[in-house]
Amino acid sequence: MRVINVIKRNKIIFGVLLALTIFRIMIAAKVPLQLQADAMYDDFLFVKYAKSLMTFDWLGNFGYLTLAKGISFSLFLVFNYLIGIPYSISLVFIFIFSIVLFIYTIRKIISNKWFLSFLYIFLLYTPVMLHGENVQKVYRGGLLISVSLIVISCIIGLYITINNKNKNRLFYSVLLCISLPFFWYLKEDSIWILPFLSMALLLTLIKIIKSKELVKKKLVISFLPVLVLVITSLGYKTINYIKYKEFAVTDRNGTYYKEVISDLIQIDGKNRNKDYWLTRDMLDKAYENSETLSSLREAMNRRYEIWADDNGEIHGDIIFWVIKEAANDIGVYSNTGKETNEFYKKIYNELEEAYSNNKLKKNNDIYISKVVKGITFDELPEYFHFLIESKNALITHSQFDLGLYPSTGDKDSLAFFKEITMAKTVDKDINQNIYKLDNYFIKICKLIANIYGKLGYILYYTTIVSLIIMTVKYIHNLIKKKKDELFSSVYLITIGLFLTCFVQLFGTTFFGRFLSIRKMYDYSSIIYPLFQIVEAICIYLIVKNIKKIKSMI
Repeated sequence: MRVINVIKRNKIIFGVLLALTIFRIMIAAKVPLQLQADAMYDDFLFVKYAKSLMTFDWLGNFGYLTLAKGISFSLFLVFNYLIGIPYSISLVFIFIFSIVLFIYTIRKIISNKWFLSFLYIFLLYTPVMLHGENVQKVYRGGLLISVSLIVISCIIGLYITINNKNKNRLFYSVLLCISLPFFWYLKEDSIWILPFLSMALLLTLIKIIKSKELVKKKLVISFLPVLVLVITSLGYKTINYIKYKEFAVTDRNGTYYKEVISDLIQIDGKNRNKDYWLTRDMLDKAYENSETLSSLREAMNRRYEIWADDNGEIHGDIIFWVIKEAANDIGVYSNTGKETNEFYKKIYNELEEAYSNNKLKKNNDIYISKVVKGITFDELPEYFHFLIESKNALITHSQFDLGLYPSTGDKDSLAFFKEITMAKTVDKDINQNIYKLDNYFIKICKLIANIYGKLGYILYYTTIVSLIIMTVKYIHNLIKKKKDELFSSVYLITIGLFLTCFVQLFGTTFFGRFLSIRKMYDYSSIIYPLFQIVEAICIYLIVKNIKKIKSMI
């Protein structure tokens, strides 16, 4: 009788999960895309890359945008077009796969069906994967969330299956060999995953050495994805060198352009703040000390007329694009990457000489990247306030946005955009009554985001308390030399994910201090599903311990 009841219960659970999954796919199908064919540095740049890839021309003719961004998203657009699935549907399928993969992985240490079912639903309807920036715009945000979850699932899988059969570990290793390089070149700041990956590999290595069984085979399976990432990087660089004479994946991570940017933003100048990374005063000092850079002065002045604000300055990293535009205006990008790199190398050498001769003075900012403005000690309180604001926006989803937004751009560009995405879009010239059903689904999404937002602080503070208790217990076990492999694995994974969320949020807000909280919600949304996992595990452990206490009483 008990067995029959368990079977019935399992069927009911499966039926509910299936129904909710189908409804989630329906939402994806009904929410129209917002194509931005005029976003030449973002959405449409990836489409242009994809168009060149489809004609076997790699990234097209060399120009100032050729190596501006990673290639992974464009590869996804091409693959998606070839298999003939609309972008929105493909995106939600990958997201569902990433959740299922994580559930499949975590069940090896937490097998409770109620917890796993809750976690699946909790992640499936996460507001950040209903947010317009990630699912309406054809940009990398939504795909990044799914691929990050896949990569983290594989890393965890390799760690917790260290003593399992090789075929189980081989599955995670092969999938990580595919997903890690794809993730790494999906966005330029993928380094945030490195602490989690490094720590997981270190703990895996320790486990392998302790096991004393099949050490070589386990080492190969565990570290093969890192080798594949290195090989992939060399492959991309080699292709770019053959095609453009530039041995780099993007010009922000392997050329003298990056070094020039680094030297420029370190100049001690007037009017520097979180909004202005490189001021006119700083540029004037650089012109005086670099004859090669001064050749851009007139072109830069023309570009300032387009980009400068009311104070006559250009915000944040937009100045980097302006420099490239000005260099393109005077023909720097008219030949190959080799000549372009030589141009920036001359500027770099001239600026370095000026620094060494004390003709230029460096500021005292704290830097975490060569292409991100540093921060002064005086700015730290304001930054931490911004960090907390960004965290709160994620918790409450106060910046969530979804709507019936028309596409933008010229007719020909939009036509190709629609073709490659097979997109359902909003047309301003069509009777808006036909979007009534779509608007109904959008209202449902807003309601879901509102529910998650209302629960945000309750879940957040509950999680923090649970993490503190877990940490105390873990330290107590270490001191008492008490072995609890299951709890240790759960704790290390949970605290690892929590710290990964912090690293990503710290890096994003450090870069985006000149942006609005809304943009921080857009850029940081990758964090939220990872933190949801932390929340779910912490709540599960609290409930489990309450049950234990009750049973003891």
